[in-house]
Amino acid sequence: AFTLTTKEPAEIDQALSAIEERAREYGPVTYAAYSDQRSSSQAIGILTLMLNAMVIVVAIVGMAGIANALLISIAERRREFGILRAVGAGTRQVVTVLVSEGIMLATFGLVLGILAGYPLALLLVALTSRELFALSFHLSFQTIGLTFVVALLAVAAISTAPGIIASRIRPIQVLRYE
Repeated sequence: AFTLTTKEPAEIDQALSAIEERAREYGPVTYAAYSDQRSSSQAIGILTLMLNAMVIVVAIVGMAGIANALLISIAERRREFGILRAVGAGTRQVVTVLVSEGIMLATFGLVLGILAGYPLALLLVALTSRELFALSFHLSFQTIGLTFVVALLAVAAISTAPGIIASRIRPIQVLRYE
């Protein structure tokens, strides 16, 4: 099997005719596949837009999962937060504890996601390139860094609400039954 690439689509038909004529005794099967660069660019643009939308949905679900984990943590550690408040921990300190926990959860998830996602992306590109059309994959450290920063800022923001809830736990309610 041979793949012939030309700069101009009109040259493909001439080249195929020349190949068929010279290799007539072997009975070659030839066909022309024209690639319109503009429609390919539009398709890739739409695909990129869809993938970005999926990333946003996944990020929202991930942040909701972290907020849920922190809310469950508050419910299970109600006594601990009550004691913290009883010994003088202020709202800022309790919020800081929960924001730190949220950031640790997010960091763990981001590291696992990159360690698993990068090889899977390379595999997907390799399979797609072999079956459909040539693709290249490049992930810069700048992209990874920006993703980390944005994700951690979003998690810090989303973790603040559970922190405020935990800081409103009144020590007297928690310690009353001790």
